[in-house]
Amino acid sequence: MSDDKTPAGVAALAICESLLIALCESGIVSETEKFALIGDAISALRIAGTTSDTPDIYGAAEIILQRMLSNGNGVRHA
Repeated sequence: MSDDKTPAGVAALAICESLLIALCESGIVSETEKFALIGDAISALRIAGTTSDTPDIYGAAEIILQRMLSNGNGVRHA
């Protein structure tokens, strides 16, 4: 990934994380739904990576989300 895309990706992740936290804290999204949403994103990345010219990017993103599911890093518990 080029250097100019890395900050954009980090910013996008921070915005999405903040939105997910706000949705959980307001009761719009439950803990179960939060983890299901992350699981759906993992599935989408896995599929996208199979048809991409840059599957390593999708794989790296999938690893980040897997870590969120396994140990909560990056997603606070509401």
